[in-house]
Amino acid sequence: VWDIKTGKILTHFQNEERFCSFCITHDSSQIVICSQLGVIRLFDSTTGEKLVEFPGHGHFTHSVMVTPDSTKLVLHCADKVISVRDLKDGTVLGENIFDVMVSSVCITQDGSMMVLGLMNGTISVCDIQTGKEIMRFEGHKAPVRALTVTSNGSRLVSAAEDNTLRIWNLGLFNPLLAITAEQASHVWDCLQKNDLVQCKEYVQAIISGVHHAQPQ
Repeated sequence: VWDIKTGKILTHFQNEERFCSFCITHDSSQIVICSQLGVIRLFDSTTGEKLVEFPGHGHFTHSVMVTPDSTKLVLHCADKVISVRDLKDGTVLGENIFDVMVSSVCITQDGSMMVLGLMNGTISVCDIQTGKEIMRFEGHKAPVRALTVTSNGSRLVSAAEDNTLRIWNLGLFNPLLAITAEQASHVWDCLQKNDLVQCKEYVQAIISGVHHAQPQ
């Protein structure tokens, strides 16, 4: 752990195997580290002391996330399994096994749902308590590589290898908006130049352009 202002090392952690993924709890008090052998270890972020250790799913863990209330872990495993665990002792609370590989994961702000992007372009929304699928969105034609949910939980944004970024209503099964990689790049350029007026006008033009037709 580094001091972001001075670059000084504050704490270091010694794991028994190679790291494959890690995350920090929302209160910043603990660091969760997953090893290549599937073991999960929790450390005190200030002292580096190991607090607890428990077995993971037994496979390489691509990513690990903690729910906003810091009570549960979501493990994205290499064997197409999404596992929900109790943060205190690793008890399995829910699991979901998919037919295809999961390529991205995010958790809603209220911690009630997890959103999974799949390699076939599908997006699956699952209950965080059980791991069971609630709804499924289809529209991307390539692996979904990034996901985020708005702070109010009403919109989902997805980016995929089909060069599109899509905005979804979490209560509907159709995208509200699909933005191409070229359009996203133009919006980013405007933001980099701090030209918020042009950025707003451009986004409004995109929305007007898709208002009468579903994105392809």
